Amino acid sequence: KKIFSDFDLNGTDTLTIDEVTNLIAKLRISVERKYIYPFFKIVDCNNSGAIEFEEFEAYVLADRINTFKFSNNFICLGFWGFG
Repeated sequence: KKIFSDFDLNGTDTLTIDEVTNLIAKLRISVERKYIYPFFKIVDCNNSGAIEFEEFEAYVLADRINTFKFSNNFICLGFWGFG
């Protein structure tokens, strides 16, 4: 949660597209902004326009065990209790 909070610059307990862009830059990952938006939409499972901690955590955990590669839909459905 600390990493998430460190990048939540506006203190809303969510990450905006600009905060995610900043996070990626701080990690020294070179990605054009046009590729960040699709990633953002995948992680934002509830389509709120911001990434909540639970969505961030689900993505990080899924990526660690490689389940995210199968389908982000399973992660989103699981996040909302349908999977």
